Amino acid sequence: MKIMRLYSGVDGQSHFDEIEVEIDELQPGEGIVFRHVAADYINSWHTAPRRQYVINLSGESEVEVGDGTKHRLGPGDIYLADD
Repeated sequence: MKIMRLYSGVDGQSHFDEIEVEIDELQPGEGIVFRHVAADYINSWHTAPRRQYVINLSGESEVEVGDGTKHRLGPGDIYLADD
């Protein structure tokens, strides 16, 4: 399964790439957080507090990286915040 990965480059900026993850293998993890935010919620620029998978259950979110590239994520979309 291909998912979007958000990572920090050697230039100090965040970037996107697409990676393949095995869906039939366990992924290590230390917890799970469910978060609900209002439709007009805006989270300002930040790096991920830890390496984490982000799975949209409903609604849409938009993620922007250092060069201004944006990706919109909808229900069922997954990305790996690895920055």
